[in-house]
Amino acid sequence: MVSSVLPIPVNRGNAQRTDQVIRTLLDLGYKVELLLLNQSEAATTSEDVKKRTLAHYASINLHVEVRRHPKFVIEKQRKAKGMGPFISRAIDRIRRGVQVITGDYAKINSVSNLPANFEKLILQKYKADLDLVWFNYARVMPNNLPKNKRVVIDLHDLQTYRVKNDILPKLQSWERARYESIFSESEKRIMRQADVCLSISSVETREIKEKFCPGIQVITVNATAEERPPLQAASKNDLLFVGSNSDPNVDGLIWFLKDVWPAINEMRPSTLLIQGNITRNKKVQATLASCINKSNIRQQGFVDDLIEVYSTSKVVICPLRYGTGMKIKVIEAMSYGMPIVTTSAGLEGIDLSSGIQPYDDASHFAMQVVKLTGSPAEASKQSQAARKTFRTAHSRDYMLKTFEELLSE
Repeated sequence: MVSSVLPIPVNRGNAQRTDQVIRTLLDLGYKVELLLLNQSEAATTSEDVKKRTLAHYASINLHVEVRRHPKFVIEKQRKAKGMGPFISRAIDRIRRGVQVITGDYAKINSVSNLPANFEKLILQKYKADLDLVWFNYARVMPNNLPKNKRVVIDLHDLQTYRVKNDILPKLQSWERARYESIFSESEKRIMRQADVCLSISSVETREIKEKFCPGIQVITVNATAEERPPLQAASKNDLLFVGSNSDPNVDGLIWFLKDVWPAINEMRPSTLLIQGNITRNKKVQATLASCINKSNIRQQGFVDDLIEVYSTSKVVICPLRYGTGMKIKVIEAMSYGMPIVTTSAGLEGIDLSSGIQPYDDASHFAMQVVKLTGSPAEASKQSQAARKTFRTAHSRDYMLKTFEELLSE
């Protein structure tokens, strides 16, 4: 029996990828020490997170320890002292000002991402007799770890590129170059400490090796999911968009609503379901308010299980125009065998040999949507292509085989 420890931040962003990694390590016979940082569920106790996680995996080889992010304690203490929002915001501004001066706020593993209580737990476990230490995200890896363990980092995405697209535009112009430099160097420093870095896109793997951080070992492990049984014939929604409230999702959906949706409805009136927290975005809401045929657009927020959403939809759309890494939402749609209409950005790192194609032009995107929603035969053909692509490079069998090869080196 071999053992490993996985420091993981608890969030919903890449939960499916994380779940697949844990299941695969358990299936391969690893005894897993799972360290969880609760940074998104203020009302949930550490014991409740632990019980929920243990029940989810139901494995005698899994041990779980949880730490709450200090921000929850700080918020509770402030309320207990009767601090109003004005004083609370002032304290936060002072704290951020100190971090700006020191540069900590711009590091990938800043104290916000890697608080002291969680870092202490990681270092404590790191001293144990372990065969493997697997960091789920670079942001939870401490600096200057001893070189006496095999260390793997699952990068998920190259975070420096996300910073360029999502964070820098929101900063003051005078601090952008400094922030990018600090963040980029801290990400490279973390990568260089690992024996192996994992990327979920062959495109990103190439970028890291050739430009971003040459000389390190980077291996592509595609995004995976559990394969779903065939769905019943759908009729409620012609189109389905699933997305969180991220900048690439917002940009892509607004482009679709402004440039593609009108063209679709000129050819055939259609229905659209927008699923996810993106429905809270003010820019999206403003665009929806001026849409043609807006009565045919429904919105739903977060749900725990998407099977009903997929089972009542004909075609999944992913109109992203930029974004890093392999798109989990595309892989998830493939796992259901859903016909997909997406862009080159949506298909980054995905093999196209089975017949899936990108549509970057608004008119071509619209024509493909109408083609699939109007022809069961064409929809079935694309469904088969999605299934084949998924089974070849994104299934559980794929991940088990890949991990066996990776961990046997």
